[in-house]
Amino acid sequence: MKALLALALLVALLAIGKSVHADNLHAAALVGDVASIQMILKAGANVNAKRTDGSTALHSAAVSGHAAAVDVLLKAGANVNAKRTDGRTALHYAAVSGDAAAIEVLLKAGANVHAEDKDGFKVLHYAANKGHAAAIEVLLIAGANVNAKDDKHGRTALHQAAFNGHAAAVDVLLIAGANVNAKANDGWTALHYAAAEGHAAAVDVLLKAGANVNAKRTDGWTALHYAANKGHAAAIEILLKAGANVNAKNDELGSTALHSAAVSGDAAAVDVLLKAGANVNAKDDEHGSTALHYAAVSGDAAAVDVLLKAGVNVNAKNDEHGWTALDYAANKGHAAAVEVLLIAGANVNAKDEHGWTALHQAAFKGHAAAIDVLLKAGANVNAKNEHGWTALDQAAFSGHAAAVDVLLKAGANVNAKNKYGRTALHYAMLARDNTEGSIKPYQEVIRLLREAGAR
Repeated sequence: MKALLALALLVALLAIGKSVHADNLHAAALVGDVASIQMILKAGANVNAKRTDGSTALHSAAVSGHAAAVDVLLKAGANVNAKRTDGRTALHYAAVSGDAAAIEVLLKAGANVHAEDKDGFKVLHYAANKGHAAAIEVLLIAGANVNAKDDKHGRTALHQAAFNGHAAAVDVLLIAGANVNAKANDGWTALHYAAAEGHAAAVDVLLKAGANVNAKRTDGWTALHYAANKGHAAAIEILLKAGANVNAKNDELGSTALHSAAVSGDAAAVDVLLKAGANVNAKDDEHGSTALHYAAVSGDAAAVDVLLKAGVNVNAKNDEHGWTALDYAANKGHAAAVEVLLIAGANVNAKDEHGWTALHQAAFKGHAAAIDVLLKAGANVNAKNEHGWTALDQAAFSGHAAAVDVLLKAGANVNAKNKYGRTALHYAMLARDNTEGSIKPYQEVIRLLREAGAR
C-alpha cells in the first residue's frame, strides 16, 4: 500500500513537472522526510530554489538537524555554501540545531566553517549561543577560529556561551584556547556577561580558567557590579571568593557594587557584600549618595533594613541636593521604606538645600500613603521651602486630590501664603488653566480646598 501511495505521489509530481513549488521541497526537508525529498527532486524540483528570505531546502534540513536529509540534498547538487539574505548558510543553521552529525555532513561536503552572516557572526557563535558543546567540538576540529569576533559587537563565541550560561560550552571553548579575558567593543568580558546574567556555574568555570575578576568595562563596571545590580547572590559570592574588590568604584557614577545591589532592591545581595567588607557609608562620586539612598529609591524595605543594621547613617545627605534617604523614599512613594527609615531615627523634618522636607516630596508626587506615614511620625504639615511653598501647595499644583485631602485633614493651613503671596488655591487654579490634560483632577482639588475654607 505504501509503495502504491509513493508511486501515486511521484506520478502527480511528474504531471506538474517544472511547476513543482519549492515550498514542497522545503517542507519535506524541514521534517527530514527523505523519501518525499527524493520524489520531489525526481519530479524536477530545483534543489537550490530559494524562498523570499534566500533560504534553500538545505537550510531547512539543517535547522531541524536532519543529517540524512542534508546528505540527500547535497548529493542532489545543493549548494553547501548558499546564503540567505541575512548571510546565514546551512552550516549556521545546523549549528543552531546542534546536530553534530548534520554539521559533519556539511563540513565533508565543503561547507565553509568560517562563514559569517551579515553582522559577522560566525558558525561557532551560533553553536556557542545555544550551548551545543558537541557541535562546538566538531566545528573546532574543522578549524573554526575560537577567538573570532563578530563585526557588530566584537564578541567571541566565549562571550555568547557565557551570556547564556552554558558552562559546558564555556569549558570546551576554553580548552580549545579561547581567550578568557577577551573584550567586546564595549569592554565586556565573558565574566561580565556570565555575572550579569547570574550564571554561577559559568562564572566559576571562567574564574578557574584565569578570568580577571576585577576587569573593568569601558565605563569601569566590574563583574561584581553587574552581579550586584541584578541581585545574583550566588555569583557575587563566587566572585568575592576569587578576590573581587568589594569596594571598587565604576567610572560612570563612581559607585560600588553595594550601590548596585541596593538600587536593585536585593537584600540578600546587599547582605553578602556587607559581610565581605563593603563600606556601608561609601558615597558615589556623581551625587555623593550612599547605598541607603539607592535602596530608598528602589523602595525595598528589607534592603533598607539590612543597611541600617550594618550601621549606615540614616540621616546622611547627598552632595547634589542635600537629600536624605527619607527624601528619596518619600519622593517615590515607598511607604514601607519610609516607615523603616523613621523607626531607625530618620529626621522627619530634615530639609534639603532648597528647604524641601520629605513631606514636600511625597506631596509633590501625590503619594497619599507615604504622606500619612510621615504625618503620623510628626512631619510638620505647614513646613515651608525656600520659596514659602507648603506640602499643600505642592499637592494642589500637581493636582493630587487624595494627597490634598490627607494634608487638610491633618491640619494644613489652607490659606497659607508663599513668598509671592499665593495660596494652594491659586496654584490649583493656575495649573487647571494651563494643563494640556484633563482638568478633572484640579477641579476636585479646588473643591476640596474651597470646602476647607480657601479664599
